[in-house]
Amino acid sequence: MRRGAGPFRSAAQLGVEPRAYQLVPLLMALKLEVKRLLIADDVGIGKTIEAGMIVREMFDRGQIDRFAVICPPHLVSQWREELATKFDLDAVEVTASNARSLERGLPASQSLFEAYPYTIVSLDYIKADNRRDEFARACPGMVIVDEAHSCVGGDQGKSKHQRYELLQSLAADEERHMLFLTATPHSGDEDAYDRLLGLIHPDFALGPEPFTWDEGRRADLRAEIDAWYALAYGLDREELRYVLDPKDVMGADYPSETFRVLQKNEIAKYGEYRTQRLVLAAYDELMRQGMRPRTEGYRQQ
Repeated sequence: MRRGAGPFRSAAQLGVEPRAYQLVPLLMALKLEVKRLLIADDVGIGKTIEAGMIVREMFDRGQIDRFAVICPPHLVSQWREELATKFDLDAVEVTASNARSLERGLPASQSLFEAYPYTIVSLDYIKADNRRDEFARACPGMVIVDEAHSCVGGDQGKSKHQRYELLQSLAADEERHMLFLTATPHSGDEDAYDRLLGLIHPDFALGPEPFTWDEGRRADLRAEIDAWYALAYGLDREELRYVLDPKDVMGADYPSETFRVLQKNEIAKYGEYRTQRLVLAAYDELMRQGMRPRTEGYRQQ
């Protein structure tokens, strides 16, 4: 946590207040030693924000000091703007039109990808063999791939084949963190979908069994998000207890109720008010990790 500003160390650096669902990829990433995720939200949901939060948090935890975004040419400027305004990260655009100017003045032995720690790289620029090899050699430990489906599609023409070869070479480093962003992870082509999953882990390329619904894991994750928001809004534990069930704090005769229907349904189904137990346990765990209720707001523009 940075200067007591919030439950995540990056909280004071955020120029956006995330929605609850946008915290899910970050919470998942923090549980992984090597961050390899497929973020497949629909268009407009905020995949850039979700990926940016992970990168910013890893910076502030000292886990990375360089990163690269690989994306189609028309998204390069958008990524630069989003990273600068929402995450206080000033990245350099690397495209066919400006690469030479970036290389000007650099020692012959130094790649521009070594000279500039934060880069946003056009897929069309980097897919050429010589540039692909240079990038793979100097690639940072964190890579975000936007529109990842465009690199693994069923129409494996020369362009897509070059893109896929690039991602394969980067993913071969098992220690490299990689985030794959796409709104269309599966277009009906099982082979393309397997190739995409195979970039996260080779075993996934073998055609994994369909993912099963895990109600317990979902409940745990929702509780973690609720606990995070309690800290983000500055609630101490007693205040959180009151929000969850005023009678638990003030006594059985207290007239106010909050989640009466939820509490009644959970007691009938589970024999307990499960949400209360899980949220308080998640709150205690975040506090144990050193997080504290927020005392400052989000970074102002």
